[in-house]
Amino acid sequence: ENIAELVTKRIRHLELADSSVSDVGLCSLANVCHQLVKLDLNAPTSAPRDTITDGGLIAVSKTCKSLQILYLRRCVHVTSNAVIHLAKNCRFLTSMNLSGCQRIDDEALLALAKHSAFLKSLNLNGTEVTGHVGVEALSKGRSKMNLRELQ
Repeated sequence: ENIAELVTKRIRHLELADSSVSDVGLCSLANVCHQLVKLDLNAPTSAPRDTITDGGLIAVSKTCKSLQILYLRRCVHVTSNAVIHLAKNCRFLTSMNLSGCQRIDDEALLALAKHSAFLKSLNLNGTEVTGHVGVEALSKGRSKMNLRELQ
């Protein structure tokens, strides 16, 4: 929770996969690291990460508009609402790992298709994306020329 004490506004890449982080920490981070390009919040392989929710990611989306790479593997309380905010606010997203984010559905993909022109890689393993609606939207959306990896 003392992330803001450990980072500076010049931080562009932050790997927190092996760290304990929550929404409070993400909000602190969002207040300091406006030039963040990469944020790795993947849960450790030992257990899912249940301390990050939409609230923390929406705060990040509002101030870290240069974000390109976001890893959220097994952040089990993240929903499509957070991805929608990220897609709308972080227009330079190129890579997202949403594997194991069980509350992600086609609504998230519709937002990415509409707003994320630079998206190259998207991991959706273990999400609630069940139909063809979201995947079809991606294939016709703004990122259709760049998207090279869809899992």
